[in-house]
Amino acid sequence: MMNHPSRHSIPDVPQVAAIIPAYNEARRIGAVLEVLRGVSLLSEIIVVDDGSTDGTAEVVRRAATADPRLRLLQHEKNLGKGQAIFTAYAATRAPYLLLLDADLQGLTPSHVEALIRPLLEGRADMTLGVFRGGHFNTDLSHWLTPWLSGQRCLRAELLEAVHREAAAGYGFETALTVAAAQKGYRTCRVPLRGVWHPPSEFHRKHGLIWRMRMYGQIVRAWKMSGGWSAWPRHFRKRIFPLVLFLFLALFALAQYRGYATSSALETLTRLQELPALELTDVQHLMVFAPHPDDETLAAGGAIQIARQHGAQVKVVIVTNGDGQVFAPTILEKRPRPSPQDYIRLGLRRQQESLAALRLLGVPQENVVFLGYPDRGLLPMWLADWQTQCPFTAPYTKARVDPYTNTYDPQAEYCGRNLLADLRLLLAQARPDLILLPHPADQHPDHRALSAYVRLAVALEEQDHPDYHPRLWGYLVHYASFPRPRGHLPQQALLPPERLKAREVWGRLDLSPEQTALKVQAIRQYPSQVLLLGNFLPSFGRRNELFAEIFLPTLAGLDFRSLSLPAATIAEPGDPDQAAFTRLDDLPVRGNAIEDWQIARAGNTLLVKLQTQRELLPLQRVIFLVKTPDGHTRRVQLRPDGAVFGATTYFGQFDLGELGYPAVLAFSAEIRETRLLLAESGWQVVRIGASWLP
Repeated sequence: MMNHPSRHSIPDVPQVAAIIPAYNEARRIGAVLEVLRGVSLLSEIIVVDDGSTDGTAEVVRRAATADPRLRLLQHEKNLGKGQAIFTAYAATRAPYLLLLDADLQGLTPSHVEALIRPLLEGRADMTLGVFRGGHFNTDLSHWLTPWLSGQRCLRAELLEAVHREAAAGYGFETALTVAAAQKGYRTCRVPLRGVWHPPSEFHRKHGLIWRMRMYGQIVRAWKMSGGWSAWPRHFRKRIFPLVLFLFLALFALAQYRGYATSSALETLTRLQELPALELTDVQHLMVFAPHPDDETLAAGGAIQIARQHGAQVKVVIVTNGDGQVFAPTILEKRPRPSPQDYIRLGLRRQQESLAALRLLGVPQENVVFLGYPDRGLLPMWLADWQTQCPFTAPYTKARVDPYTNTYDPQAEYCGRNLLADLRLLLAQARPDLILLPHPADQHPDHRALSAYVRLAVALEEQDHPDYHPRLWGYLVHYASFPRPRGHLPQQALLPPERLKAREVWGRLDLSPEQTALKVQAIRQYPSQVLLLGNFLPSFGRRNELFAEIFLPTLAGLDFRSLSLPAATIAEPGDPDQAAFTRLDDLPVRGNAIEDWQIARAGNTLLVKLQTQRELLPLQRVIFLVKTPDGHTRRVQLRPDGAVFGATTYFGQFDLGELGYPAVLAFSAEIRETRLLLAESGWQVVRIGASWLP
């Protein structure tokens, strides 16, 4: 047992940080934050928005205007409660942490103070808030398994002892309790009378199945973090009711086994509906990845199959992944990371990719790192390459490549240089199959790299008419894709319904051995597994997904209804930390881009764009055109008919004014003043030679 000096009085300025992980809690978190406003014992309140898609961040931002102690941190994706708490822990220096759920009902300031005071008075090292008199089901759950309570106050240093892997998913409370027992922390229970919260499956479509997964993660956490020997003695007395509780839960699950079986069969049926892809005739495969790990997540199986058929495989990784804002803090305990810390992160991620690709059979000499800035590919793409170079990396602060082991060390950060590198790599290797990010991927680096690669391929085809590689697009970041999350090697990887309706997707089937090797390769990215939770293991499935990408040609007289890379909605705030909003959850003010068509009459291009909803007078539709020389032109499209309520917009371009380009890239945006409401991915087209001077 630890010995701590007794403190009989509370410090004048207690350093207690409240940490609230939140996932889709826009309707409930406001009430919790209002309660915390009335608690003077708190020095700061940190909310971690764990990839919410329902406006949770907006609720927190509004609450922050009334309480300067309130801070908002955001995950791009849902990483789980444990990682959300570790993110907040890395952002505070408070010696005491108050952990609260975001959906508590019946909470009062007195409940919060009751959790905090035993620590400030030296009577305990951790408190457990136990529900009493709220709802029967939550009261019963806390009576049977009080160590699963998410309402706690504890010494911050205890988090250093928590087994990080065990704390993933629903295992955080169990791992924390075991760590406290192992460290000899004094724990006391605090009754929270009248408090309750909806059960975890309240947020899930198939609640019972999700609860069974939760139990499995809890048992896994118990085993990984210390097992029976670390279990507190007073918890062992509850073993019989716990066994009874689990028995009843398993009995309930048995009642639904028919549903679970039919759901699995339905998923397998949907997979079989996708056409099967083959790699038997591929001679040279080239994989373009925005960050270290994308190459394995998206194409770890394709790399194996191509090599087994004797194909040459080359992997090009465009950035070193050195733009993860919290990574140096979490991985190296650096509260104020320097540019050098982010460069070290990039070197670490390079080594992780090399280790994974070695397992997949790709030697180091066939892996190319370009060293361009993470979080910088889209700004570089949008910039004018003649006047707006070089770009300054947001985290390394570099304007030229600072790495010595990259393709072109000291290369200036400019879109024209990246395009030139891609063209040179294509010219040297002449791959017949290219794997690249899908244009609808919601990560800006992925979207931009997709445009760069397609532009480079189109220009190479223009200069070498006999060269026509196949392009397959892969998806990594899109709403909650892939579903469900976690290590599920027998599950199928299916395209999101929204994209399935727009694109023709194919499946690349993997053998159990190929899936197992891919899973092993994914584990070679320990930094990302730690930071992103169960996101990476979600790609170790029985198949991979690819969509055929075409580069259409506009002849002298031509009309095309082109595929529209699905529009995304931009959220306000720091774009480096903003979550991506699902298309299915568009806010009322959002207006997604539904369709576009393009026609050519000689040297005139005509554009027609359709929106899903009527636009308001202050909302504008902008058409962006990128030419190979690096110029980006923005033209406001005019509405068809009245300005108010329009859903169809038109515009035109003169090829002569654009310099008679052989290739064009374009996309569309919807803006309200300076606020970006919606944007499409980029389309790349070739301009036929006829009618040109």
